[in-house]
Amino acid sequence: MLDADAQRASEALSHFAWGLFLDQRPGRTSDDAMAEFRKALSLLPDSKVIMDHIVGPLMVNQQYGKLIDYLEPVARDNRDAAVLQMVLSQALVNEKRLPEACGILEEAIEATGWEDARLVRELSICYWRAEKYKEIEALLRRAFRKRSLRGRFVVHHAAAVYYHSLRQLPDEKRISLSTETCRERMLTHASRAADLIDQVERPSDVHSLTALLEELEAWDHAIAVNRYAVTQIKFTGVPAKLSLAKALQANSQAEEAAAILDELLADRVLPAGALPDVARLYMQQDNTEKAIVAYERLLPFAKTATRLRTTLAYLYLRVNSPDKAVRVLEAISRRDAEGHYLLSHAYNATEQKEKAYRAARLAASTAVNEKETDFFNVGFHLYFAGLCEEANRIDEAVEQAGKALALEPDNPVCLNFIGYVMADHNQELTKAEQFILRAVAAEPENMAYLDSLAWVYYRQKRYAEALPVILDAVRHSEEFVDSVILDHAGDICAKNSLDLLARRYWREALTATTEDAAEDAEAIRKKLDDPGPANEGAVHRPTS
Repeated sequence: MLDADAQRASEALSHFAWGLFLDQRPGRTSDDAMAEFRKALSLLPDSKVIMDHIVGPLMVNQQYGKLIDYLEPVARDNRDAAVLQMVLSQALVNEKRLPEACGILEEAIEATGWEDARLVRELSICYWRAEKYKEIEALLRRAFRKRSLRGRFVVHHAAAVYYHSLRQLPDEKRISLSTETCRERMLTHASRAADLIDQVERPSDVHSLTALLEELEAWDHAIAVNRYAVTQIKFTGVPAKLSLAKALQANSQAEEAAAILDELLADRVLPAGALPDVARLYMQQDNTEKAIVAYERLLPFAKTATRLRTTLAYLYLRVNSPDKAVRVLEAISRRDAEGHYLLSHAYNATEQKEKAYRAARLAASTAVNEKETDFFNVGFHLYFAGLCEEANRIDEAVEQAGKALALEPDNPVCLNFIGYVMADHNQELTKAEQFILRAVAAEPENMAYLDSLAWVYYRQKRYAEALPVILDAVRHSEEFVDSVILDHAGDICAKNSLDLLARRYWREALTATTEDAAEDAEAIRKKLDDPGPANEGAVHRPTS
C-alpha cells in the first residue's frame, strides 16, 4: 500500500509518461502533451524534469504568456515550490509585468520561511529591474539577519553584484550611499562569497564573482575562487584557468601564471576564443615569442581580422622579424593608419626605404581621411622625418620635424633633430644653432646633442668653438662608441690642425662603423688617405 507522497509521485509519473507519449504521437498537438505535463507538475511541483518539459519549448519560442497561463494555477497552490515560483516570475518579467513578478517572489520567500537563498537573489534582481533600490537594501538587511541565509554564497554574491551595480548609477539614484561605501560593501560581500565558493552551483556565478574580485584587485580571493573552480568544478574549464593565471600574475606570482599559460598553449584543442587572452597575458609577462605562437594559432580562424594581423606585425617587429611583419601586413586588404605605419617600419627594417617612405605617407593621408587626429604624435613625425632625411628629401624632413616640434616645443629630441638636419645640409645655420643650443641646455651631457652643436659650429666654420664641444661629446660617448661622433671629431680636429688626433678618431670611427654603412666607411678611408680639403662635405647621418 503506497503512502500519500508515493501515491502522488506515482500519479505524476503516469501523467508525465502519457504526456511524453502524446508529444511524439502523430496527429496530436503539443497542447495535449502540455496538459498532461501540467497535471504531473501540480502533483510534483518541485520536479525539475517535469518543469523542463513545460518550460523548455515555450521559453525557446518566447511564448511567455502561454507559459504564465500553464504555471500560474500550479504556482498559486504551491507557494513554497521555489523553482516553480522563480520560473513564473521570470516569465512575468519577460512580459514586462514587473510588479507581479516581485509579488510572486515576495510571497515565495515568506512561504519558504526565508530558507531558500535563491529566492532572495531573484527578488533582488527583480527589484533592480523595477528600480526599487530601497527595497533591495531592506531585503538584504533582513536576509542577513536570518541565520540560515547569513552563511550562503548566493546571498553574499547577490549583495556584491547589487553594490557593484549601484556604484554605476548617477548620484541621485544611489539612495544616499556614496561610491566608496558601495565599494566597501561590494568588497565585504565579494570576499565572503569567495570564502563560501564551495557552495557555488552555476558556472556563471564563478565568472561573475571573479570579475568583481578583479575589479576590486582582491587578488588573493580571486586566486582562491579560480583555484577551486579549476580543481573542483569541471564545468568552469578554460575560463577559470585564464582567470587564475591573470590573478596570479597580478599578485606577483608570475612563475605559476606562466605554467598555467604554457599548459593552455600546449592544448592543441584549446578553443580559439581563449587564444587572445592567452596571448595578452604572455605579452604582460613580456614573453613576446609565446604571444606570437598564440596569435599565429588564432590566425587561421580569423584570416581577415585586421587588428589581429596588426598586433602580430607589432610583435614580429619586437623580435626582429620584419620579413614576417611585412607578409602579415601586406595580406590586409584595407589597412588603417596604424597598419600603414607598422608596414613602413617593417619595410624600413628590411631596407626597402622607398616603400617605407610611401607607407608612411599613406599612414598620414589615411589618418587625415579618417579624422584620426590622435595619430599625429611626436614619434610619428620624427620617424617620418628620419625617412625623408635618409631619402634626401630635406625640405620634407624639416617640415615633419617642425610638426613634431610644434606638438612639443621644448622636446630636446625634436630640437636636436631639426637643428642637426638643417646644419648637416647647410640650411639656416643660425636658426639650427638656436634649436641645438636649447636641446643642449635641456640635457648638457647628452653626447648626441653636443655632437650636433659641434657640427653646426663646424658648418659655420667656427672650428675653434667646435673643438671643445666635440671632445666633450667624445668623452660622454666612452661607454657607447658612436662612429658618427668619432668621424665628426676627426673632421673638427683636422680643421684645428690636430692631424694626429684627427687620424686617431677616423681610425676609431672606421672600426666602429657597421657593415651596412659601407658608404660611410669609404668616406672615412678617403680622409685617412688624404685629410685635405677635398674630403670636406662627406655624408653624415644625424645622431639621436
